[in-house]
Amino acid sequence: MKKQRTAAWYGVILVLIVALVSALSGCGGGSSATTDTNAGGTTYYTIGGTLSGLTGSGLVLQNVFTDDITINSGSLYFGFPKPLLSGAGYGVTIKTQPVGQTCTVTNGTGAVSGANVTNIAVTCVAK
Repeated sequence: MKKQRTAAWYGVILVLIVALVSALSGCGGGSSATTDTNAGGTTYYTIGGTLSGLTGSGLVLQNVFTDDITINSGSLYFGFPKPLLSGAGYGVTIKTQPVGQTCTVTNGTGAVSGANVTNIAVTCVAK
């Protein structure tokens, strides 16, 4: 009976370790391109950048060609969930300003050029 319980616990621990490793492997910080093998090996690239000075809540960034993201107060980095193909255009704008602050975007427009876009900067200041 004791051997069965011990074996069961090893099984549970192994499942937890595999789950943890799988979860952490997806935390690449947006620095890697994504390959969609269902689309013939097409490579997609992420759109993101840095944040500074964000202390208010309610900031929403929009990539006018794909999607919106809500940014938490105190965040230092952002990345849009929908990656784009090389050559695709992007246009990051402020859709909703945070409470009590005004934010601006630098390097917010362009076209993906065979690499992840990481040089977009969002700077927030008090009103």
